[in-house]
Amino acid sequence: MKYLLVGVALCCHLVSATAACPSTWRVAYNTDWLPYVRLTDETVSGTDIELVRTLTHQLGSTLQLIQMSEQRALQQLQQGGLDLLFAASYTKERAAYAYFSIPYRQETITAVLHKDLLAEQSELKNSAAFYQLAAKRWSGAVNTAGYYGEDFEYFKLHQGQNRLFHVAEELRRLQMVAQGRAQYSLVDPVVARYHINQHQDLADLQLLPFMLHKSSIHLMLSKKTVSALCLQQLDALLKAHLNQKTASEQ
Repeated sequence: MKYLLVGVALCCHLVSATAACPSTWRVAYNTDWLPYVRLTDETVSGTDIELVRTLTHQLGSTLQLIQMSEQRALQQLQQGGLDLLFAASYTKERAAYAYFSIPYRQETITAVLHKDLLAEQSELKNSAAFYQLAAKRWSGAVNTAGYYGEDFEYFKLHQGQNRLFHVAEELRRLQMVAQGRAQYSLVDPVVARYHINQHQDLADLQLLPFMLHKSSIHLMLSKKTVSALCLQQLDALLKAHLNQKTASEQ
């Protein structure tokens, strides 16, 4: 009888947590960001998309994918027009209006330059040297709505204000650097290497040999539409998913 009561209590907890979640999760995406987001005709896939699809299905909810810019998506999440964003870095500003899941991957950020320009910069050995050069000589093609660490945030607000082109599409940013229209772009090396390998016109691009930033990546949930109880259930499912993935890779 004791075990029956425990089972009933656990079942009720899971049902109540699931009931606290949206019946339909409104999730924003924007452009190809391989391998995390892949747009093919009317299909949206990729590793981050499939993760969100799996978790919402396990919660007994449906998934509504909405295409919009990253900047607008952050505004909509804050206002309750969206329920979830993926590939999110934690910041205190965002935490005021959003819950953050446990981390589901690590992200590193570096810069990509034309290999000839990189070869000329013998002093370019660390992030401080990079930002000094970027402040004095270079223009950057960057998704300024993204978060690339505190050093970039300071640079963006001060030295870099007039030296940044806001370009949302990753491939277009890389093409601008290859064409000499910008001297660098800030990138996730996984995404950048994919595009460089796929596009011949990017063959002369080269990544910095050091990182500019490293952070944990989370799911970000609107506090206006998602409860703390739902976050707990989502975290439990996400933890189980990550453990299963780790076990399968060993």
